[in-house]
Amino acid sequence: MKTLIRGGIVCLEGGPWKGDLLVTNETITSLSESYSGDYDRLVEAEGMYVCPGGIDVHTHMSLQQSPRYRSCDDFYSGGAAAACGGTTTIIDHMSFGVPGAPLMDKFEEYRGLAADCPVDYSFHGVFTRVDGAVLGELREIITKKGFPSFKAYTTYAYPMEDRDLLQILHVIRETGGLLCVHAENDAITNLLKERFAAEGGLSPIHQALSRPAAAEAETVARLLRLAEIEDEARLYIVHLSAGESLDAVAAAREKGQKNIFVETCTPIPDADGG
Repeated sequence: MKTLIRGGIVCLEGGPWKGDLLVTNETITSLSESYSGDYDRLVEAEGMYVCPGGIDVHTHMSLQQSPRYRSCDDFYSGGAAAACGGTTTIIDHMSFGVPGAPLMDKFEEYRGLAADCPVDYSFHGVFTRVDGAVLGELREIITKKGFPSFKAYTTYAYPMEDRDLLQILHVIRETGGLLCVHAENDAITNLLKERFAAEGGLSPIHQALSRPAAAEAETVARLLRLAEIEDEARLYIVHLSAGESLDAVAAAREKGQKNIFVETCTPIPDADGG
């Protein structure tokens, strides 16, 4: 099956380029200013941008972290919404597993949940503990199962201590994997949360007040040091939100540290476009 996308503004690595793009089955086989060969299907793209499908590397489909609460989207509805917006691949952050269960258990569960996903998908594994069995399984999943990225939390139900993170990063470096981290200082956030609760501070604003920028920035700076100690293991900070955290990342990069990646959450404009 040959599909010709004609006359579009093609988004290339070096910048936009106007021309014809031929796709044979699922592979781009020709870029030309004026294609003259055969094709089976024609898409007129004059005045339109032609770009690859997006990859959303942080989704939570079918997320059930407690018996009471479940994410509003499952893999089918969320995947359909992604496709409508031009996102053709998602990488889902899995929920915590049963305490003591092997890492691979959640992968098998999520394969079932994602069976009807209409876009391409993969998963980030998640840690609830660190021991010899977990580290051995981590190595096997990265090198033999094809899932190179895992997520650790420094707060919530299963906070990872520095020793845990160093052990994980050691395997990550050796196997070429990627460690994603939800970075908040567990002591700061929980102590502030308890203080506000004791004073009756249970309104939504207290969620933000119990998580000052310093709680994230301190943890991000510490994670950068830990990754540096482990020969610049690949580190990915999820939903970075504080300017101080970004300053720490910029300083590490300026110093020459490699393999640091960060994401942030795109704000939703209000009715006035703010």
